[in-house]
Amino acid sequence: MSNAFVRSARKLYRPLGFSKGYNFTLWFIFGGALFGFVLARLQYLSLTGRFCPAVPANDGSTGLPSACYWITQFPRYKVAMGLHLATSLPGGLLAVFQFVPAIRHRCILYHRIAGYIAVLLMVVGNAGAMMLADTAMGGDLVTQAFIGLVGLATTATFGLALYNIRRQQLDQHRAWMLRTWFYLGFIITLRLIQALAAAVLTRWPASTAPGGRAHHALMSCPQLLYVHAGNASALHAAFPLCAPANAALLAAADGLVPVRAALGPDRARNSAALEVSFAAAGTLALVLHAVGVEVYLRLTGAEEERLRRVSWERQRARGYKNPGSAGLVADRLGDAEPWIMKEVVGEGKGDGSESGNGGEDRVQGDSVLELAA
Repeated sequence: MSNAFVRSARKLYRPLGFSKGYNFTLWFIFGGALFGFVLARLQYLSLTGRFCPAVPANDGSTGLPSACYWITQFPRYKVAMGLHLATSLPGGLLAVFQFVPAIRHRCILYHRIAGYIAVLLMVVGNAGAMMLADTAMGGDLVTQAFIGLVGLATTATFGLALYNIRRQQLDQHRAWMLRTWFYLGFIITLRLIQALAAAVLTRWPASTAPGGRAHHALMSCPQLLYVHAGNASALHAAFPLCAPANAALLAAADGLVPVRAALGPDRARNSAALEVSFAAAGTLALVLHAVGVEVYLRLTGAEEERLRRVSWERQRARGYKNPGSAGLVADRLGDAEPWIMKEVVGEGKGDGSESGNGGEDRVQGDSVLELAA
């Protein structure tokens, strides 16, 4: 039964260029999650039609009402969000297919062009996200720092990946591209953790807030009026501080009103719960993705070594000094043992699912006999 299943599975993933079932499984899970996430959000390219309609929904099918206030009322943030969505969503779609071995090997020119386009789109998308940082999810200092960290870090790792491919250092190009896209994929895990954290804040408010009090987000009265769909009576009933009679008290509070974080039918409280939990959820999601990709890279050392040999061949053909180490590698930058081209006969253990030909490069002496990377 198991052999029949394996044979059936191979008929599915072998045409895509995968030689190992586990790599196809990982691509299917993580690539499929990214693909589905992007497809579900393509509708948001209509900013005022689907993302921020006249009355944003309270069920997660649109942007947060508190966030839509900034997008609909201030052109700067509308442009920033439009820029972010219009670039990061297509970039994410391109990335899914960049990791299909059959496409890389048979459509090399497409792979190169699509790779540069995807990188450019994501860098521009990062710029759009950082333009939103001062209002995104409440815009507090922690949130701004987190968004800036993700934007700058992924832009830098894209640069490292591109530098290494220009130097024909394929093993490091693979590593940095995997790292970058796993970092960017944190946004999916963030949503799950954020929803869970918001539910915890709602169910046990006193156990998670300092001094046994509930968590609160700060919003302005105009923002709260937008959240209440322009209903001033409902706003004043829910937040008396926004009533005209309390203008002096509001001024003393710098024009900001504390809103209790709690999921539920109340649109303001619902927005506050998601805003308060964003930075913590994002940090945890990013750490999980960063650790996960490093574990994967350590477990696929044979593929790294195979690509190092391919890099050696290509760099030597181009006359680089220190072939095999012309890119950003540990033995060039640090005190690691110098990498030496070893004589290898027979099939390598690498599966080639990320950048090779199924781990079947044979190296004997100075010659790589089968190259499809």
